[in-house]
Amino acid sequence: MKSTCKAILGLALGAASFSGVANPASAETLFRGIIKYTATAGSCTSGPGAGFWEHSLFHPRAVAGNSNFSALNEIQDFSATSWTLDSGNFTSNFKQVTNARQGWSNFIPGQPSFVRVTSQVPATLTPATASVTLTGQIKNPKGNAGEETCIVTFIMSGVLTD
Repeated sequence: MKSTCKAILGLALGAASFSGVANPASAETLFRGIIKYTATAGSCTSGPGAGFWEHSLFHPRAVAGNSNFSALNEIQDFSATSWTLDSGNFTSNFKQVTNARQGWSNFIPGQPSFVRVTSQVPATLTPATASVTLTGQIKNPKGNAGEETCIVTFIMSGVLTD
């Protein structure tokens, strides 16, 4: 339940940051920008496909003052997805994440999703870091049965939120 609450919080913060609504004052360091999928491998019948991009929000755990979770969010016009890692940082190894999606209807994934970040520039983030670029992969991004072999490669670039 904690994972779902954190994911929903991440989705809410992301939606507010892209809708022009002022974010409430907090000590959280968040980066908003764009996530672009650059390649796919395996069975990715429901996408996202290479070349697809959306707005994005990144919540790094490893920043002083941030809550104890990492999250990568994709924010579309009428839906959003949050891949949340409780009590940890994304690393170069695939880690199982909570996949929460919100949109036209409630969505509960049938299979787990996994995220790994193979590059983060800069490598160390602080509350004063102006921007970040992540490169990595998401395995079974939609959490669909039959797409467990789907791996999408992404690049996410974001700037520090106000």
